[in-house]
Amino acid sequence: MLRQRYESLFEALRYTKSSQTSLLDQLARMRAALFNYCPPSEFAAQYLHSRIFDFKPDAFTLPVAPTREFWIHVMESKVEATIKNEGDMIGWEDDEEIVEPVALAAKQSLLKAIPHLLPLENSNIFYRLVLEHGDFGIHNTSIAEDDGGKPLVTSLYDWETACVVPSLLADPMVAVSPVDLTADERAEPVFTRIPPSPEVAEMEVFAAWSQYDIKVGQHRSALGIFSADLGYHSNCTRMRQTSRPLSKQDGTYGICGLRCATGVVVHLKSSLATLELGRRHG
Repeated sequence: MLRQRYESLFEALRYTKSSQTSLLDQLARMRAALFNYCPPSEFAAQYLHSRIFDFKPDAFTLPVAPTREFWIHVMESKVEATIKNEGDMIGWEDDEEIVEPVALAAKQSLLKAIPHLLPLENSNIFYRLVLEHGDFGIHNTSIAEDDGGKPLVTSLYDWETACVVPSLLADPMVAVSPVDLTADERAEPVFTRIPPSPEVAEMEVFAAWSQYDIKVGQHRSALGIFSADLGYHSNCTRMRQTSRPLSKQDGTYGICGLRCATGVVVHLKSSLATLELGRRHG
C-alpha cells in the first residue's frame, strides 16, 4: 500500500465523496478512541509530571488520581512553582526578572480562581486521566490506499505536544485544514480557523465536515465505544463552558492558569491578561 501525507482534507478531495466520508469517519473514530483510552496509572504518573511546561514542582505531594482534588493540586502546584516569593526569579535566567507585587497579586488571584473553575459534579466524567495528543489532525497522520483505492489512515504521529489532562480539558478538535472541526459550548458542531474570503460552496463543505465529525463521535458513544459514564457529549459541553473567560470583565483570562498547569498553553508570566487579573483583584 502506498502511504501518503496530506496537509489538508482538500488535498484528499481527489477521492470520491464516499471515500472522503470514510476518511472523516476514520479521523473521528481515532479521536474518539484516543479520548476513550485510559492510560496505565504508572505511565500517567510519570508522563504527566514530565510533560508539564516549565516551570513545575519537583514532585506532586498527592498521588496521581482521577479526582478533582488531585487536579486542583496539579494546578496550584504549577502556579506556586511559576510565581514563587517576592524577590525570587521569575521566568528564565536570561529574562533577569524577579517576582514583584503585581505578579504576587496575579498568583493569589489564580490560586483563588482554580477551585471555582473545576466543577464539583460528575468527578468520574470530568477528572478521568486522558492522553491528549495536542495537535490531532489529518496533517499528523499517514494515509495509505487499500486495494480498492480507498484512503486508509495507518498512523498518528508528532506527539511532541502530548500530555495527560483531566477529561474536562480534553479537546475534541480535529484539524483537517484549512479548518478545525470542533464543538461549541452546547456541544454542537462548528468549524474554526476559517480561511480568508471563503466561497459559499466551501463554507457548506466545512459545515458538512463538522456535522459529520461530531455525529460520528456521538454515534460511537451510543455504540459503547465510550462507556456511558464517560459522557463525550457532556464532556464537550463542560469543556467549552470551562474554557470561557471568568467573566466579561476579566476579558481573555479564561483558564490560562489551568492550561498552563498541564503544559498546553503558555508560561504564566507571558500572559498580560493574568497580570491584569492580578491588578484588578489582588
